[in-house]
Amino acid sequence: DYTWIARIYWTPQVLAVPSASPFRTVQELVEFARAHPGKLKHGNTGTGSTTHLASEAMAKELKMKITQIPYRGEGPMVVGLASGEADFGFGLMAPFRPFLESKRIRILGVADEARNELYSDIPTLKEQGYNVVIPAFEALHAPRGLPAPVLAKLSEVAQKALTDPELKKRFGDVGMNLS
Repeated sequence: DYTWIARIYWTPQVLAVPSASPFRTVQELVEFARAHPGKLKHGNTGTGSTTHLASEAMAKELKMKITQIPYRGEGPMVVGLASGEADFGFGLMAPFRPFLESKRIRILGVADEARNELYSDIPTLKEQGYNVVIPAFEALHAPRGLPAPVLAKLSEVAQKALTDPELKKRFGDVGMNLS
C-alpha cells in the first residue's frame, strides 16, 4: 500500500550485556544459553519489535532457548539491560552509547557482515563464528498512487539530503550510516 522513496539510514544491531555480566564473549553467552535452556532473559523494545525479532532470530540460528522481557520502548529496555534485569539485548548503538560510555553495558558484537566503520573496534558476530546479521533501517514512504512528478521530486530531495556531508556526519556521530 506504500511507495518506497528512500532508505534514510541503516545500522547493524549490536549485542549488549550488562557490565556486571559474567559473559565476556558471545561464545560464553551461547554456551550458557544452550546449557541452561530458558534461563537467559533477553530485553527488547516490545513483542514483535526489531529487537525482539533479532534476539529470537539469534536464538533460532544458534539453537538456544531464551526468555523474553518486553519493555515499553527503547529507553526502558536499555535501562533494564544496564541494571541487570535482562541478561542481554539487541539494539542500535545510539541508545546504547551513553550506557557503554558510562560502563554500564558491554557490547559483545555487531550483527553485521563486516566491521562497521563507526565502531571498528567491535568484532562482528560472524567474525566470532556466529552467522547472525541483523540490520535495522528507517525509510521514507508515501501512499501508493502518488503522482509520478511528486514521487520524482521527493526522491530527488531525499537523495540530495542523504548525500549532505554534514548530515552524514551527524548521523555517524550517533552510530548510524546514511543510505
